[in-house]
Amino acid sequence: METNKPVFAVVGQPNKGKSSVVATLARLSDVEISARSGTTKKSDVFDVISNNEVLYRLYDTPGFQRARQVISWMQSQKPDASERANTVKTFIEYAKQSDLFLDERELLGPILSDHQATGIIYVVDGSIPFHASIESELEVLQWTGRPRMALINPIESNEYVEQWKKALGQYFSIVRVFNPVDASFNEQMQLLDGFMQLEGGWRQSLNYAKTQLTKEKQNLLEMSAHHITLMLESILRLQLKAPLLHESMMDTEKTLLLLSFKKQVIKLESDCFAKLALLFKHHIHIKGDQIIIDPQKLFDKEQWFLWGLNPKQIVKYSALTGFTVGAAIDLSVGGASFLLGALGGGLLGGVGSLATMKFSDKWLKDIHLNGENLVAGPINNQAFMFALFGRSISYIKSINQRNHADQNDVIEVKSVNWSEKLNNKRMIELSRLLKTLNKRDFKVSEQIRLQSIVMQLLAD
Repeated sequence: METNKPVFAVVGQPNKGKSSVVATLARLSDVEISARSGTTKKSDVFDVISNNEVLYRLYDTPGFQRARQVISWMQSQKPDASERANTVKTFIEYAKQSDLFLDERELLGPILSDHQATGIIYVVDGSIPFHASIESELEVLQWTGRPRMALINPIESNEYVEQWKKALGQYFSIVRVFNPVDASFNEQMQLLDGFMQLEGGWRQSLNYAKTQLTKEKQNLLEMSAHHITLMLESILRLQLKAPLLHESMMDTEKTLLLLSFKKQVIKLESDCFAKLALLFKHHIHIKGDQIIIDPQKLFDKEQWFLWGLNPKQIVKYSALTGFTVGAAIDLSVGGASFLLGALGGGLLGGVGSLATMKFSDKWLKDIHLNGENLVAGPINNQAFMFALFGRSISYIKSINQRNHADQNDVIEVKSVNWSEKLNNKRMIELSRLLKTLNKRDFKVSEQIRLQSIVMQLLAD
């Protein structure tokens, strides 16, 4: 690594979130994070890389164990203020000859290395009270003379955050509240802004790092939009065939073909979601029981309105785009049955109360016989299509906002009210694009249009 790249040592007491901070900033899932105290025994180095270029380096260090004894040893050397950093170096050499200060040797070594200028990120737990014993750690770090920033990690609560701010403010120029599990991308970039204030020599490198990481974030979203578009095409254009060996087997073969069709739809969606997880460097094996978007519920009519549009929106945009949704919606008024197609030209005023509206469970065209083969597909229910689209948007937003400090095997995906971000014109465009897939494959221009709608929904 080039010596002019910024380097930061993440330090503090054991089990206060140091490794979580490193995992989030380095965007790596393979940083070992454990609830057990003292998991990190040696200083591990992690490069923050974008487009195969190292932007800055992070050291994940063991926690302080004997800070009071360390500061006592250093004070016994009676250096003046100008010699304190050298005294810390002397202590590091002294500690190499003893097993008593293994943790302190490992955490202080990267800070005062002769080969690099290192900034300090000191991490504390804002859910427990400040204690005077911590001051020994703060004094040791102060003696290094290196640029220092303190992060208050509210692991369980923010009950003692204000107390920590007052105490840390006496030793650190910058004190921030930072939860590595849910810190936004902007909050992460603000940490780099803070170090620019502390060390002017890093300004150019850290500005460059911010630019590259922002570009990478945008590229990831664009690639995600591309994957989602291809997935929607694959599912909504899907057709399966199976030979009918004997007419007496018709019902059985239809049932088996429908089951195969469902499995293929689930596989296409799950494979796409797995690709997106890897794209964002989340090494998670996605299974049906490891993702809140249960694949089986994709075929549950009640779930369609959770992920897609509400009934009124479906009627509106189906009518405005001329989508044939007779198979999707029945309007029963006084015993008369009306197909949505009869509304023609979007005459929604005559629909009346949505309480009389009945949405069909049918999400697939009837399986029919074509020659000697039974044919299933394509999907023709627009409520289902909007639900499939909405699930994809919700998943990308969740995986994009998921930090690498979150190493839970379950990907928690919350539905987002995505339709509110699209005006009437864009909603009609989306509806027409989905309708197109009911008839034929996309043209390149149509792929680009759908990707632009996805990108609009993913914008913060």
